[in-house]
Amino acid sequence: MKNVDSFFDTYEKRKHVICLIYFLCAILFTLFHLFMGIHLVQIVSYNDVLNLSVQPFLERAFFGRTALLLLNLPSFDFLAFFTSLSFSLYEVIYFLGNVLGLFSIQKKDFLFNLLGILLIFFGILICFLMAFNSGTLNGVVFYIRVIGWMLIVIDGSLFMINVICFIKELMGYKEALKVCVEIIES
Repeated sequence: MKNVDSFFDTYEKRKHVICLIYFLCAILFTLFHLFMGIHLVQIVSYNDVLNLSVQPFLERAFFGRTALLLLNLPSFDFLAFFTSLSFSLYEVIYFLGNVLGLFSIQKKDFLFNLLGILLIFFGILICFLMAFNSGTLNGVVFYIRVIGWMLIVIDGSLFMINVICFIKELMGYKEALKVCVEIIES
């Protein structure tokens, strides 16, 4: 047990481990949404839109599951919508990490992720509203492709930022591991 304890015995080591877990979840979150964006950009017809519901990548991405949930609701009800939302463990860690990270010393690393999520959320919301008000099926396909490009640009940027932050935290953890705490028993 003492060998394992040496990985977490100082504040710096614990901070780096928590940040490493957060950035790993952030990388997963952005990677799944990046793949979803790549698939959405490839849509060219309304048949491709109908085939989206059977694609497994939508179930892995939070915004994909949310979009499927919105499309399957008979009428929009806030209570039914929010009680039907489902989160993966990495998404819970990611969202909580964004909020808690704003109170940390490294605010800018977390701020990029939070701003990216807000941009994606409001961008998707605006595109959904415009797609529903679109008069033609080609308009719906166009706005779905816009959502795809938005996901590629924003999540691609966030993915690179999170990989850089992960590597930076890994290097910091490597330096923190050089400090050894000796426990003196009386």
